[in-house]
Amino acid sequence: MTQHKTNIKIGWHDDMTNADYHRDPSLSSTSVKKLSKSVAHFLHYKDAEDEASKALDVGTAAHALILEGHDAYRKQVEVIDIKTRRSKTFKEFDTDKVKLTVFEDQDVHQWRDAVFAHHAARTLLEACDRRELSGFFELTDDFDGRVRLDAVSQTDGVIVDLKTTRDASPDNFARDLYKFGYHQSGAWYIDGANRLGLDVERFVIIAVEKYAPHNVVVYEIDLNAIALGRAQNTAALQRFEEWLAMPELVGTSYSDKVETIDVPAWAYRKGA
Repeated sequence: MTQHKTNIKIGWHDDMTNADYHRDPSLSSTSVKKLSKSVAHFLHYKDAEDEASKALDVGTAAHALILEGHDAYRKQVEVIDIKTRRSKTFKEFDTDKVKLTVFEDQDVHQWRDAVFAHHAARTLLEACDRRELSGFFELTDDFDGRVRLDAVSQTDGVIVDLKTTRDASPDNFARDLYKFGYHQSGAWYIDGANRLGLDVERFVIIAVEKYAPHNVVVYEIDLNAIALGRAQNTAALQRFEEWLAMPELVGTSYSDKVETIDVPAWAYRKGA
């Protein structure tokens, strides 16, 4: 059976690369969100090849520039004088750094400018005393957990998470909050940080729109939503423990028996 105990020393690590963090077999917030869907989704996620993608590369670059500054960006990112990733030159360019096209580089810098032009976002980041902080903690005899905090203010007890989005408006982002499980991530980060002695209780997202005019909104996730996320995480871990103990009985899909299904309640209210 796949190993889910960490290969890293338990505790905080300030100098860990994003790649090394994601390479560890312990459970992350994404792992737990996949488990909330089904064990099968989790196993597929763990077994999938770790292929670099535009979203991953651009996200890593944005975090480097916005959270750590220009020096970190230059160390981690190689900007290639090419307009598209589909070009042969881009694909064959050999570097250990994250590769970006010139247009992607422009996007990342525009996001950075937008974030620091936003008073609340800038003030929040300036108050943070630790950035890109990786932590590994014990959960059970069978699996450990890990967190990677974008930024944290120990004085204010706040974890700050940077998100790019197509639409940062309140109505849309509330849907994204649930759809992408940001409330679960918030609960996982807070609880993991607490396990490692970091006294935090608030989870704040800086949402920046990918496309011009790059509106920025700062959202603090309501504690009721965090509590819901924590309950979902607990249920997911319990499901995982049950599957580890009896994989032949618990199964990996939504259900192993015939289920009765009905139309949603709103369909009856709508009528014929």
